[in-house]
Amino acid sequence: MAGVNIRQNCLEIHRDNQEGQYRFETFLRRGDTVCPLARPDHVIAVADLLP
Repeated sequence: MAGVNIRQNCLEIHRDNQEGQYRFETFLRRGDTVCPLARPDHVIAVADLLP
């Protein structure tokens, strides 16, 4: 799951949900990039996803 956190001005990524707890969480900010799991060859600038 991923979502834009407007208050913190970041992209939150949560993965590997086990019993209601995510085992992997990361917070990306402007200047960072992210690659979708399904398309790792596609690089997306986090700044393009933030308001």
